[in-house]
Amino acid sequence: TDTLDNPFVEDEYLTYDALAASRRRANRIKASTPVNVVIGNPPYDDKAENRGGWVEKRSHGQDAPLLDGFRLPGNGRYEHVLKNLYVYFWRWATWKVFDAHHNDRHGVVCFITPSGWTTGPGGRGMRSYLRRTCDEGWIINLSPEGHRADVATRVFPGVAQPLAICVFVRRAGEPAERAGRQARVHYRAVAG
Repeated sequence: TDTLDNPFVEDEYLTYDALAASRRRANRIKASTPVNVVIGNPPYDDKAENRGGWVEKRSHGQDAPLLDGFRLPGNGRYEHVLKNLYVYFWRWATWKVFDAHHNDRHGVVCFITPSGWTTGPGGRGMRSYLRRTCDEGWIINLSPEGHRADVATRVFPGVAQPLAICVFVRRAGEPAERAGRQARVHYRAVAG
């Protein structure tokens, strides 16, 4: 199944019954089963407009697309960078762990992805969401040498863009307890 498919859609147009049944079961789990940990290395593609499924586009019953949680008023000219597959997966994971189940909103999201969102202007809304929503975060910059560093220094030799391992944690507790607080974010760079 596709992680970014809308888990609340009942009607599937799959002609093979076994595939349709599998999709319905997966959607039930995606919609109703709490998940406390998401760890991964999602795909990166900066030309992913219209490939983010319901994360990117508003679907039936949604007031706004999930991706709007990573947007800031007045920052629109920079937010074209949010049209990247890894950003869609970040937003899906943070929704699933921190937002989807009101009685179970604690957990961990950890991804290794391009690091541009951690410092660039297009990532302001994403950073703001994570600091508002989480209690603590760790950003481990794996590419302090920058874009297209020597192949010998890259974690993945075929990936030219700078990468980071980012871990964000939300501890159990009432949202009122964290009102107005920002997550503490730790930063480390690993060179060579």
